[in-house]
Amino acid sequence: MTPPVNMNDNVIVGNHFSGNGPDNPGAPTSGPTGINVFSKAVITGTVISPNTFDQEAIDVGFNAPAGQLDFRFNDFSSGIAIENLSTGTVDATRNWWNCAAGPNGGMRCATIQGAKFPTRPA
Repeated sequence: MTPPVNMNDNVIVGNHFSGNGPDNPGAPTSGPTGINVFSKAVITGTVISPNTFDQEAIDVGFNAPAGQLDFRFNDFSSGIAIENLSTGTVDATRNWWNCAAGPNGGMRCATIQGAKFPTRPA
């Protein structure tokens, strides 16, 4: 019997994501995604910090039945920075949204989609 996958208490740190292709059909997002966090179990304690994203349709996709994903000090591109497809919470404070106004703050700012996020500019 295969042990269950544990997606809790992971850290994704210090990477540069650029120009990724389509996602796995079993874990879909609305477009090609730099980091696709998908789980059928609750996720807690996972942190994504500090990473750089460019030329992605979606920088990070999150889909889990509950839990929380924490983002800190990431440099998002000008498209969709975070797509929350779950009922889980995304804490996205202290990131760079490609502009000083913060997420969804203007034409060049990165955006967030899905559930409400606690956010503020870097």
